[in-house]
Amino acid sequence: MESFKVFVENFEKDVEDTLKKIPEKYRDLVKGYKFKTENGGTLKSYPDSVGLVSIEGKDKILKTAAPHSYSREFVLLHELGHLIWAKLDKKLKEKWNKIVKLNKERLKQSPEENFCHAFSATYSKHPPTTHHHPEWIKFIKNLPK
Repeated sequence: MESFKVFVENFEKDVEDTLKKIPEKYRDLVKGYKFKTENGGTLKSYPDSVGLVSIEGKDKILKTAAPHSYSREFVLLHELGHLIWAKLDKKLKEKWNKIVKLNKERLKQSPEENFCHAFSATYSKHPPTTHHHPEWIKFIKNLPK
């Protein structure tokens, strides 16, 4: 439990360092958000999830767990991806849907989930290879800044 305590003490700095890696336009989406983390592989209030972001409402929270298969940074960036997806126009979403359909393995998840995986893989220090596709990364890097 001591190691988790040390992690929580460094969490704000880690979040700050992670956000420095992404375009400023996307950093602005989380201004006013409270960043929280939990010990364990999933969130206590959402046992099927490793992360959660509030998109609407007055409570602006981005929460992550400590999953086995992903880094906390990946989860944090994935949740930020949901905020970005909500801001994308219809034309960009249609373009993304065409790109996702080229990778038939990934059709099991929604275009939004795949977008969030791709966004996270683009900016994570150690992206899982499962979500690190060159076409996806190119799309993310070419989003309007």
